[in-house]
Amino acid sequence: MINQSHDIVSGLRSDQRLVPPRWFSVAERLRLVLALYLSMQWAASCPAESADSALVQPAESAEIAKLLAWKLPRDHVTHLPFDATISGRAWDSLFSSLDHDRIYFLASDISRFKVRRSKIGDELKEGNVSLAYEVFAVWKERVTNRYAYVRSLVEKGFELDRKETVERDRENAAWSRDEAVWNEVWRKRVKNEYVQRVVKIRLDKEKGVKTVEDSSVGAAIVKAYADHCAMIEKTESQRVLEMYLASFSRAYDPHCEYMSPASTEAFNIEMKLSFAGVGAVLATEDGVVKVERLIPGGPADKDTRDIALKPGEKIIAVSEGDGEAVDVRNQPISKVSQLVRGKKGTRVVLTVIPAGSIGDAGARKVDIVRDEVKMEDHAAKCEMIPMTNAAGTVTKLILVKLPAFYSDMEGRREHKTNFTSSSSDVGKILIKAREDGVKGVILDLRNNGGGSLGEAVQMAGLFIQEGPVVQVREGRRVNVLVDDDRTVTYSGPLVLLVNRYSASASELVAGALQDYGRAVIVGDTRTHGKGTVQTVTPLGNDTKMGSLKVTTGLFYRPTGNSTQLKGVTSDIVIPSPQEYAIESGEDHLPNALEWSMIGEQSIVSCGDLKPVVAELEKRSLKRRAASSRFGAYTNVLERLASIYHAETVPLNVDDCLELAKTIRALNEQLRGTDAKDAESEQSKKAAWDPVKEEALGILSDMIEISGSAAKVSGGTD
Repeated sequence: MINQSHDIVSGLRSDQRLVPPRWFSVAERLRLVLALYLSMQWAASCPAESADSALVQPAESAEIAKLLAWKLPRDHVTHLPFDATISGRAWDSLFSSLDHDRIYFLASDISRFKVRRSKIGDELKEGNVSLAYEVFAVWKERVTNRYAYVRSLVEKGFELDRKETVERDRENAAWSRDEAVWNEVWRKRVKNEYVQRVVKIRLDKEKGVKTVEDSSVGAAIVKAYADHCAMIEKTESQRVLEMYLASFSRAYDPHCEYMSPASTEAFNIEMKLSFAGVGAVLATEDGVVKVERLIPGGPADKDTRDIALKPGEKIIAVSEGDGEAVDVRNQPISKVSQLVRGKKGTRVVLTVIPAGSIGDAGARKVDIVRDEVKMEDHAAKCEMIPMTNAAGTVTKLILVKLPAFYSDMEGRREHKTNFTSSSSDVGKILIKAREDGVKGVILDLRNNGGGSLGEAVQMAGLFIQEGPVVQVREGRRVNVLVDDDRTVTYSGPLVLLVNRYSASASELVAGALQDYGRAVIVGDTRTHGKGTVQTVTPLGNDTKMGSLKVTTGLFYRPTGNSTQLKGVTSDIVIPSPQEYAIESGEDHLPNALEWSMIGEQSIVSCGDLKPVVAELEKRSLKRRAASSRFGAYTNVLERLASIYHAETVPLNVDDCLELAKTIRALNEQLRGTDAKDAESEQSKKAAWDPVKEEALGILSDMIEISGSAAKVSGGTD
């Protein structure tokens, strides 16, 4: 398992290494604990904290706070002063982390703490972190209060046939002004979870899956929240401090992070060792760990079952084989990752909930056998695809899939002759393709989260003669990374595939090849949009101070345009399901740095592709309009988007059951399989890839338009 909070774009200056970026804020937003007013029953399962058990601030907290307040403005690329603006952002981030859906704190709590909103920065400079513990104590009281109300709701039962709805997103809702409003918010929230669990049981029964009875739902809900509350009781003082200081780092941008000594140690271990896991990149959202993306070739990626792990799903519990599940909500992402990792060949069971679900609605278990994600699974792969036109002429095309920009750094430093390198592997593929008479190439960078910056420069160099590829600004200094090898390995028609998960190094290659007029970019509206470099340094001389990950640089294309926030825009848009269903990208993160420009670099253009792109897009639109399959695909995406982005969710059990069946049917349609063979393993493995299919059509058109079908060449110009 790759820990997304630690496996980030570090921009390590020693080897100019880019590792997959952390797309979402690292410091966890401590999640909703579905619970409501105090009762004696609460004491039995989640006893209230006594004076003796109150959290005590670490002795070094004042010194850590002062160091952070000094180091952040000094090291961050923006050098923003540690003023009232940063203080306000930190205050907002703190309350968002604890109460993202605004279901715990009352309006009176917010009013009480808001008087300090513009002052906590000054408090931090003086070493005062008292707000962290004051806020946490009130939050814990509210959690305790709400838990017992959940129990009373479950004991009373719900009117499952009542026609009503619940808000899907309360991020900007008002905090409850009184207990009556508070109770109603929670009644609907818990009822939604109850209904969703009942719906899942009924769907499983329809499919003949062995499952529990409806009568067990209430007990399961109560146990889940009791376990959750018990976990909150174990929250350590250092964890509260880390959460608070992370709020200040996130005030500068979402990729900055304060790491406690424990988190720093976990970071260092993961940078040195390889662990077996499920093969997923993790982020956090609303206080729970989220599956940001699956690593190509990993155990989860290879899983073809209906219950397979999916991007966007949230992990709420982890168990070792048939052992007892551990509730992981509100846990640091490093701890969750440690639970998911384990010995190769062992089985881990993840309890996950679908993206966009409220509470634990739709929770299900996914069992995965741990394995290492091997280098060959990350390696570039080539697929030869013959295309036959109306005249019967066969044209050879290839699709090169590149999951990451990998490189054996040690082998490179030691000047070994055959060290592992993504640019070298792709170069060999292109040379063989040229020898085999291939007329066009698709370079697939979808889901490629980055990797070695040096490899990105060399990868672009395979397709251009020479020139600047990336500009890196750190402070007032701009470092231009140049392809100085005049050899062009492949100079023929080139289509480059991207999506919202194409980030960092992928965006740099796509941007450079677009600037040079060398490739047509096809896929989602734009790439992820992370154009920043982070550096991890100790906060002080003593390891007890922890570490600070801070943004120290920005990436720019040869034209001087940043890849930050806006990413790279596709020339021809063919959206993926993720673009419709999941809000993913730098532009969705709080306090993301703005897009900017620097001076343009002089480049030798490979030609103006704008007229060609206009014609290619015209043909692509016509082809898709004439395709019933593409029409159905677009219709399914639009219907799913309307469901996922609806402002409310029905709470009537029959309405929910019907909605769940609709979603299941639409997802089956997205796979592009016929109903009669939709359950076959072969059908699942051969799921339709509409973006790839249309990219082949675009590449064929490009060959025809450019007249270069017989002119593909390589070698030194």
